[in-house]
Amino acid sequence: MAKNNHNKKKDYFKENLHNIITDKNFISPDAKFTMLRLGLKNYFGTFKPFNKTGRFCYFEEKVDKNSVSGTFEGQDKDSLTIAIDHDFITTAYSSIIFIHLFFEHYLNHILYKINPILLYGKLNKEIDLVNAIANKWDKIPQNSDKTIDFGHKLTRLLSLIENDSIISNEFKVHTKYHFILNFKDALEQLSYQRNEIIHLGDKILARYAYELLMINYVIPIINKVFEIEENTLALNRKTHCNVNVIKELSDIRLEESPFDNPNLANNRLKKINHLKELGRASLENPLQMFEAGGDINCRNRIEEKINKPLRDLAICEAWLRITSGKGHKIRTCPCCGTVSLLTFGISRYSDNSLSVEMAKCFLCSYSINKDIGEPNEFGIQCEQLFEEIK
Repeated sequence: MAKNNHNKKKDYFKENLHNIITDKNFISPDAKFTMLRLGLKNYFGTFKPFNKTGRFCYFEEKVDKNSVSGTFEGQDKDSLTIAIDHDFITTAYSSIIFIHLFFEHYLNHILYKINPILLYGKLNKEIDLVNAIANKWDKIPQNSDKTIDFGHKLTRLLSLIENDSIISNEFKVHTKYHFILNFKDALEQLSYQRNEIIHLGDKILARYAYELLMINYVIPIINKVFEIEENTLALNRKTHCNVNVIKELSDIRLEESPFDNPNLANNRLKKINHLKELGRASLENPLQMFEAGGDINCRNRIEEKINKPLRDLAICEAWLRITSGKGHKIRTCPCCGTVSLLTFGISRYSDNSLSVEMAKCFLCSYSINKDIGEPNEFGIQCEQLFEEIK
């Protein structure tokens, strides 16, 4: 009886699985790109825990009379293996899981369009191989409930691309997807980290290693996807300072031995964190930023009817902080372009000098601290924020 009840429950949930995308129902961005948006949002968000405290990834030289050695956060190299705080762990985990999920669905999409057998056929028996050679694909059993695993999907797709000149037209991969061949290592590394998280969940990449994975491997392939795919504007949002965050991040490279040149590593990490915060805020930005362009009159109407009320509220909130003595100055936000970026948090140093420490936009939530430097030092057009107060 209990077994029958279990089967009924199983059947109930199977019967209530519905296709997300049909001819009558289309969502944009689609499910896989929604996963990518969540993955990017979490990646950008890995700066946030350290933005609150001013403790971001950085390296410095520590000099003693016997040697010069690199240190990480003022400690020794062992701290490279330590990731602090639950916020970082959850956002780092989520970024890898969601971005991997996107690429799993992306490979599904490519293979299924060529032939569903590539996605569902396992070729487990010798007869399956014979039928494949004989071009009798309908004779090969398919499990429509379960696709092959990610590693096999990637291997099949790459093999098709590598043998493009000798395979039949019906199994050719569209040339726009051939770029994936150059990112085999990136997808394998991403898959490995995803499996570590899903199956065990007792380890996490050191913060610098995590940044290296994302910057050197993952972000470049995402940038390539954005170059060839349409309908990704909700993920790759326009910023007021005209910085394309994904493109800029994809052009940076980190060294596996950061202690060899700590100043270079430090500057690159600062730029990465600036771009991550700009990217995070761009995904939070409620304004219409007109990524797709459009008619100027239509854009002016949207700016007046939709954007302006939101801007006005944020500007009022920033000025309220100024008038109540809780802020220093108001600047134009490099992310949303609203004059609602408040500088605040004045600190006194040992020489009695005063300096502004923090900046936050009350519209898109863009927020940085003095430790990572002025945005304009890293190609982000913005007025000076962290000035010394005379």
